[in-house]
Amino acid sequence: MKRLLPLASSLALGAFFWLAFGFPGAAGGLLSALFGFLFPAMLLEARFRRRHLGWIFLACAVGVAAIFAFVPRTVAVKGDLPWSLAWTGAILFWAWEGLGFTLVAAF
Repeated sequence: MKRLLPLASSLALGAFFWLAFGFPGAAGGLLSALFGFLFPAMLLEARFRRRHLGWIFLACAVGVAAIFAFVPRTVAVKGDLPWSLAWTGAILFWAWEGLGFTLVAAF
């Protein structure tokens, strides 16, 4: 059970990332402002509790993937690429953006 706690907190942090930055002003601005405060607070709390950077990377990558879920379809349709290449590019994009947020949290 202890091993599932970091996974659950990473997924919750990824969901907060999505709710904070995915739909600005969807609920009159209050919800995005609330999660916009909670995401950095929880990210710093995880970092100060010495949570491994891999879990923080997972949270940031999941949040970015939730926000940019339209990327594989857009790349496949507009770029006239096969779906496998579009998904590979999207996963690399999500990982790169997640790594950027992780490095900001780390330093």
